[in-house]
Amino acid sequence: MVLMVLYENVIIRVVCFPDAPKISVRVTNTQSQGDTVKVNEGNRVNMTCSVDANPPITGRHEWVQGDEVLHQGAHYVTASVIRSQTGNYSCRAQNTLLPSGRPILTQVGSKRLELIVQCEYTIYTL
Repeated sequence: MVLMVLYENVIIRVVCFPDAPKISVRVTNTQSQGDTVKVNEGNRVNMTCSVDANPPITGRHEWVQGDEVLHQGAHYVTASVIRSQTGNYSCRAQNTLLPSGRPILTQVGSKRLELIVQCEYTIYTL
């Protein structure tokens, strides 16, 4: 009796809709409470956007104020912040999956941050 077993390699490719990015924002040189950050005028502000996504973000981060894109990238730095920069900032990240022969699947996530620039003052006594 001859026993013959044949094995065949099968590759299964599972394509799922990408997860929405989970975004956390970290700002240095500031006083923060929740999503509101206070900083003294003239200070340096470093904003960092960290994204946890599956599949991973492929480098598409944007810092937005209102409708204006200020910067493309995970880190946004203002060397010397001024009062007119007070406002709402958002970090947006896009997660795209390109299955071969299929339409593009996209999820976009964002995180809002309110930046309050405080006037620096000196109190003089007479």
